[in-house]
Amino acid sequence: MKRAIAVGLGLLWSSLAIAAPPALPAPKVLDDFDDISAWKLVLSDQVSGSLRPVSGAGGGRALCLDYDFHEVSGYVGIRRPLNIEYPANYRFGFQLRGDSPSNDLQFKLIDASGDNVWWVNRPGYAFPKAWTPVEYRRRQIDKAWGPSPEKDMARSASMEFTIYSKVGGRGTVCFDKLTLQGLPAQDDSALRPSVIADTATALQDRMIDGKSDTFWISGGVKQQTISLDLHKSREIGGAVIDWLPSLEANRYT
Repeated sequence: MKRAIAVGLGLLWSSLAIAAPPALPAPKVLDDFDDISAWKLVLSDQVSGSLRPVSGAGGGRALCLDYDFHEVSGYVGIRRPLNIEYPANYRFGFQLRGDSPSNDLQFKLIDASGDNVWWVNRPGYAFPKAWTPVEYRRRQIDKAWGPSPEKDMARSASMEFTIYSKVGGRGTVCFDKLTLQGLPAQDDSALRPSVIADTATALQDRMIDGKSDTFWISGGVKQQTISLDLHKSREIGGAVIDWLPSLEANRYT
């Protein structure tokens, strides 16, 4: 999605204001990692690994995976059975920390046959040293492989976190508080927002008309607020603001 907003001289900043979405159901805890025996260590040949309990992000228990690639390519991970039926839209959340080289982090969801896998693959992942929340939304989970023609996942039977060798070495990756939260159904219809500006003019829609030769100028006020009314709650990836090049150097004067 791309939207262009050009500003005039004397403008300190512009803000995009979007109405707050309705309240969401509370996340469901799938695993708090208090019992690490629910997870099985999986690894490739010549790679070693072990699991151990540690203090978690919220004061309870968590699971740490210690691994060593021993200068070979391969993978190491944790897997557990976990039957999930998915709502129309959702997001997973978990807490993560690690003292690890930048190897690939893979989040996998596997069906009952074991042949069809959906995943989120993060190559060369920068593991945070402190506990950090991570979220994966439905739109970020792709079909990885498998004979099933279904691209979207309706249910899964097991879950896996995998560290795949990119730079190798040894390290530790820890997991805590795995959750699943239902979200409003994803809306893929075209965006047709209305533009509301403090200094309203008949030309303000030029900032979102998608044309490179049209633009909107604030009128020289020192602070300008711009609101985009989407007319309904929906998930968006963000907004791109294109400053008019000739005004770029002067927009803070």
